[in-house]
Amino acid sequence: MAKKSVYRDAIIDLHKHDVLAFKFVFKSLNCALCSTPYSKTANEVNTPTQTWCVDIQAMCMKCHEEQRARAPALRAHQCKDPYCFEYTPCPSYCFMELLSSGCFTLNQNLMGYVQTTQSITIPECPICNEEYSIENSQREPFILYCGHGMCNECFAKMSKPITHTSLKYNLECPQCKRRTAYAQESWENPLKIFLRELSEKQTELKRTCGDCEKEAPLFEMFQCNDCGKVMFCALCGMRKHHSHKIVDLGVVEVKKWMNATYEAITPQIKAYDVCFPELQADLIEKIHNFQAKALEKVGKIEGLSYDPAKDELRDCLAIGAKLEGICEKYLGDLRSCNTGIEKLLSRFDEAKETS
Repeated sequence: MAKKSVYRDAIIDLHKHDVLAFKFVFKSLNCALCSTPYSKTANEVNTPTQTWCVDIQAMCMKCHEEQRARAPALRAHQCKDPYCFEYTPCPSYCFMELLSSGCFTLNQNLMGYVQTTQSITIPECPICNEEYSIENSQREPFILYCGHGMCNECFAKMSKPITHTSLKYNLECPQCKRRTAYAQESWENPLKIFLRELSEKQTELKRTCGDCEKEAPLFEMFQCNDCGKVMFCALCGMRKHHSHKIVDLGVVEVKKWMNATYEAITPQIKAYDVCFPELQADLIEKIHNFQAKALEKVGKIEGLSYDPAKDELRDCLAIGAKLEGICEKYLGDLRSCNTGIEKLLSRFDEAKETS
């Protein structure tokens, strides 16, 4: 029962960080090639940038440099455009603006960005000052090769048509004044990918009020323990449940995660808690058995003539050396296992320190 309590307490500590902010890691804020979280500033190895082509791909500066050094056929990014890595990469300034909005922070293991506020400040087009959106094609972000951006509508208004075999528009960036030609009025880019991921996560976090049947963000929902644990929105709470025992639905969801995690992790831990002692006992028995037989074999050398005794000596030493090799490998794996578990234990301590 003591172990059960320790496991449950550890899991509760890990999930305390998720009560106020549902910390889903945004994959779109990591480099698509090496999965490293992007930097909020320029001149870093993980500063976000992009390829210089029609089939644009976001990546960090380090991956861009590595891909640029490779032969075209060996690059992770493949498209028909021969100029993907031809030019010096520019930081994705509009993407860095998003990361610097104060709405994100790196998670505990520094492997990705999580949301720290209940709402996210969406970047705006610097020309019309309208928020970017994937719900309206005119409001979709258009990322320029220089790393700045604007909405599709402003690009269409400000760009000038040109005569070229593949390029159709010419635009001078209103921020850095760099003039570049483009093949189309709208294209895929990292900011659009983020907005899609954000929309998916917001949909995932919506719940339906059991009273008015309207959808609302999970953060704004509650559960009434006096009404069969019905979910309800803040407005219905004031109307129908103000004198009832209610709880924040976010807390309920986190408790569900805790219980599900507890059910998943307990059998994993118990399995090794059982098999390690059994394997250790079996191993010790085999070593004792090996020792008895090896010494018995060595003891027979005395009754042999010179040449057979020499051969038997070599055989005994070879068997001893082979045992040593097997045990050293086992000890190396055991030390590695021990070190790995120590690192995992340190994560529990870090979680307590930051809670």
